[in-house]
This record gives sequence, C-alpha cells and structure tokens, in this order.
Amino acid sequence: MGNKVSTEGIQLAALEKPVACIDPKFCAQQMVTLVLKEKGFSFSGDDFSIKDPYTDQTYFKVNGKMISLRGKKTFLDVAKEPVFNIQKKLISWRMKQNVFKGDGDKEKATVICERFTWFKPKLTAKFTDINSGERCMLVCKANLMARKCVLYLDRGCKGKENYVIVGDIGSPIMNMANLIMDKQTYYLRIAPGMDMALMTAMVVAFDEKCHDKNK
Repeated sequence: MGNKVSTEGIQLAALEKPVACIDPKFCAQQMVTLVLKEKGFSFSGDDFSIKDPYTDQTYFKVNGKMISLRGKKTFLDVAKEPVFNIQKKLISWRMKQNVFKGDGDKEKATVICERFTWFKPKLTAKFTDINSGERCMLVCKANLMARKCVLYLDRGCKGKENYVIVGDIGSPIMNMANLIMDKQTYYLRIAPGMDMALMTAMVVAFDEKCHDKNK
C-alpha cells in the first residue's frame, strides 16, 4: 500500500446550493485541497498558513501569539481579519469545542461534539445555513486503521440516509503513533459549494480530540 491515502477514490460532487456556516464568501467555487500541518495548531508561538498545496494560494492564517494556553485558536483571512475561533468547552461530560465567528465569543457559529471509539473518532456540528436558513449537520467519520476520514453534510438534519459527501481528510502517515507524536499533516479536500472555514474548523477539532484521548 505504501504511502497511498485511501480517500483518493472518493468523488466530490458540487453541492446544488452553497452551504455556509461561518461566511458565504468561503464557499468553494471549485474543489479545493488545503494542507494543515499539525505543529501549527499547538502553542508554539509560530505563525502558519493554511494553503492549497497545488496553487500555493493561502486561505487562512494563524498568528501564533493569538493561540492561548487555554486552547483558543483564532483563524484569520488573507487580509489578517479574524474569521473564526475555536474554544474548548471545559464543563462537559464529553469535551465539546465551540466555534465562534470573528475573534470574540458573542456570535456562536456551531458546537463540534466529539465521540471517540478506539481508532474510529466521530465528530458532529449542527448549524444554520446562512444562505437558506435551513438547519444542517456536518459529520466527520474517521477510520485511522484504514487511514481515511470522510466528511458528510446532512441538509435538514434528516439522518444517515440523507448524508452527502462534502470532503475527506487524507494523510500518508495518518495513524495513532504519529497523532501522539505531533507529526501529522492533513490534506483536506472540500467539495464545491461547501464552507471552507467550517471544514477547516472540523479538521482542527479532529486533531485536538485525537490528542486529548491520548494524554
């Protein structure tokens, strides 16, 4: 199998109508691949960018000084304006991660809820589509043994039969050993019409949950 990532065969079709949780301007016009290096998520003080590895276009930036010891991570656009931030909800039987618009905590976009079974983490995020006003859910299902992670959109929150694939996360080295040792690099593919900011938040939450499980 070598370094082949098993998500390569998944076809990402364009959504009939764009779906936005954080900002409609981040709905991809075509399929986009973003590379996220795990070192950047940590409290290192280093700045880092989230880019398309094929075009070298930057979509989001993180100022290392804006990552707090309490776990707040703020993501900026290319003009260095805050787009969204992620904060852990500490008083909860299951750890949850709040996603707010901008850099504050007044406008909540969604809450990412996490369930971790060994090697098969699952995350969900319910939100209201800015474009249509419809309630939706983004679901992230991972299988670390198979080295794949697929993201589904449930428009209308109708259940599993309504799932549409809107992205996947791949990495030649996606396994538990590398997750523990902070060596993971994620390649996030996003279907046309899907909110890239929300998808990025889901990847960061996925990485965070994997580390929490192994502390």
